[in-house]
Amino acid sequence: MSILVRRSNLLVSIADDDAVKSAWRHDADAITLDLANANAAARGRVRDAIASAVHGAAEVFVRVDQSTLKTDLEAAVWPGLRGIMLTHVDSAGDIASAEKQVAVLERERGLKSGSVQFIAVLETARSVWHVRAIVTASPRITQVVLDEIALAAD
Repeated sequence: MSILVRRSNLLVSIADDDAVKSAWRHDADAITLDLANANAAARGRVRDAIASAVHGAAEVFVRVDQSTLKTDLEAAVWPGLRGIMLTHVDSAGDIASAEKQVAVLERERGLKSGSVQFIAVLETARSVWHVRAIVTASPRITQVVLDEIALAAD
């Protein structure tokens, strides 16, 4: 198994046009476009934002939410995307649901099958309890993040 170390991952709100346009200039290893609280117009800009972000050779991810998963994935899965940051992952079922939707979008949009990676964000005690099942739920998972603030609140 090869190990990839991402030293930096710049989180940029898709709603901030200036930040999106200049994100590639920060020399981050990865740029994550955040769809939190995004409206339909902001989601419509994701495809162009991905194209802009790859200029600096960073991997591009899109941060999606479980509560708007279908809409977020439809906005996010386009050529140039390296992966999806899945928030509020509580179980292996959350991963399986996202994986099914991404597989369909990969086929429809001409991406190589299995090319979209997942970063799973664990935010609850339940998710930590189920971490083994979560991280083995899909070969797409390349990274796991503990949201320490959300976890402490839970």
